Amino acid sequence: MALAIALDRTPQSSTVAVAGDLDIASSDPLAAFLTAEVGQSGRDMVIDLRQLHFLDAAGLRVFVATSQLLASGGRVLSIVGSEPRVLRVFLLTGLQQALNVHVPSGGEPEPVPA
Repeated sequence: MALAIALDRTPQSSTVAVAGDLDIASSDPLAAFLTAEVGQSGRDMVIDLRQLHFLDAAGLRVFVATSQLLASGGRVLSIVGSEPRVLRVFLLTGLQQALNVHVPSGGEPEPVPA
């Protein structure tokens, strides 16, 4: 499934909704989009992954780089997600807290086995 990106700006933040599959083939266009938005906007950023169906390491790199870019300007990245397979990637890599991943009520991911 192709990646779809939508942007909504408020005075406080930019919300980027990402839908489809985020993998090595689609990570560069998303990285370019997010980098441009960080450069144009003086706002915090929320990335909405509730319609994302697949996420791999290439996608995680985009989020880490975006978070670092925002932090260098005193801004914050938050990620919202509900798809268990996508949330599990954040849990397995230990990036859930570092990237401010939030889960809407009732969408808690399964715990990672020890």
